[in-house]
Amino acid sequence: MTKLKVRTPAELITAVPYLIGFHPSDSLVVAAVKESRLAFAARIDLPEAGVPDTEARAPVLHLATVVAEQEPEGVTIIGYGDGERVTPSVQHLARALTGAGVRILDEFRVADGRYWSYLCTKPACCPAEGKPCDPPDSVLAAEATFAGAVALANRGVLEQRLAAATGDERQAMDAADARALSRFRELKGAGPAKHDVELVRAGRAAIRHAERTARAGGRLTDDEVAWLGYLMTSVRVRDYAWIRSGTADRDVSLWSDVVRRVNPLRVPAPASLLSFIAWRAGMGALATIAVERALDADDTYSMALTMISTLHAAVPPSALAGWPKRLRRLEGSKNGGGKAGRRETRVKHRPDDGSAARKARYRSRRRV
Repeated sequence: MTKLKVRTPAELITAVPYLIGFHPSDSLVVAAVKESRLAFAARIDLPEAGVPDTEARAPVLHLATVVAEQEPEGVTIIGYGDGERVTPSVQHLARALTGAGVRILDEFRVADGRYWSYLCTKPACCPAEGKPCDPPDSVLAAEATFAGAVALANRGVLEQRLAAATGDERQAMDAADARALSRFRELKGAGPAKHDVELVRAGRAAIRHAERTARAGGRLTDDEVAWLGYLMTSVRVRDYAWIRSGTADRDVSLWSDVVRRVNPLRVPAPASLLSFIAWRAGMGALATIAVERALDADDTYSMALTMISTLHAAVPPSALAGWPKRLRRLEGSKNGGGKAGRRETRVKHRPDDGSAARKARYRSRRRV
């Protein structure tokens, strides 16, 4: 997550889009402080107008639980939209957070380029007509952009970046997919034992080639993307890419491109991997959208279920401090010795336990 120093409510409101990756609308956002710095931001959609109160409160209460579990020093609640929808949600969230022992620093509503505080009642400080938000070219916005942060117009723009290729591009990828299928069948024709060995060998070579291409600023060809899609149906190949993954922009770009172009039937592995990479990079919205693409294709895919649970529980990327060097050392220990080393390198994903229901619950509580 980009580190930004905010001094005023207007600057905090300016910072939020850069923290979550897009400009929120019809949203409820919590910006949390830990160790005297802005630590994280979490977002959910505002409940639709007219929904039953119990249904409207459920995602709000879940957001409060997730935030409280992080034990922030204080939080600011920001609602985006008209007062009829924002005010009750802010009130519900404030009560839930206060009940959980979380200190609330302020509560705001943002609409039409202005903001209002629910806690400040001084006309000189917080006039009835609200106060203007900082302009798009403010100093803080410039600092965020210079630091590499991006704030897209809305969540839909981010979703479009991972949407499946269409038109001529899709036709070209379909042709490449047919060629990749022929290669894949040739591997299978070698017999089960040899097929497994050759598949992993080809998969590792393809992963390394993709990484080299990304480092050089290049882009995989249609045939390379299609071939990678088939190879990553092997968990061993996918996990090889997983333990080698980083958080650089080139890693995000590489796997975003693969997710968009690969045959939709083979999107779960690269999309789950992208979700993991984006989560570690502090790009929560991208991580969520990527895992949704994986689950749209296969709602029982174990790595996607692991990622959806990770995002749902707001597990911080710091939980994997030292990744992937530590796991690479463990992988290397296989060569020197013994069963203990092999046991340590096994990667386990959470098994399916009602994934379709969990997927529906998660989407109703979407954070980012």
